[in-house]
Amino acid sequence: MRACVFRFAALRPLAFGLAVFFALSACLPETEERAPDAPAADHAAPRAPAAKPSPSMAMPEDTCGAGAQIMLVGEYVDGRSFEGLAPIVRVIGPKQAVTKDYRPNRLNIEYDSKGMIRRLFCG
Repeated sequence: MRACVFRFAALRPLAFGLAVFFALSACLPETEERAPDAPAADHAAPRAPAAKPSPSMAMPEDTCGAGAQIMLVGEYVDGRSFEGLAPIVRVIGPKQAVTKDYRPNRLNIEYDSKGMIRRLFCG
């Protein structure tokens, strides 16, 4: 009886190895069969160049004068008056809810929790 137990114990690593092999081989991607003289799929045809961005995808126009006020970035909001910088000025604090209406002549001034101006943009 001992000889029989020994034989099965010796086959355990082989059985485990086969189980792992078959389990992992199920994860391999399927391959397409091709003729020996046919080119590989990844070398078949060159890809077309990427499309050029349309004017609508380009950088937004500076319709509110944000570019002229860029020196405000890094300054603090406390005690400042932003009147006259643009026809419409909106000062946006951290986590402040704002409307999503787009007004090209509105200057948005966004500041962080420390009161430092982080971003200027039109809209």
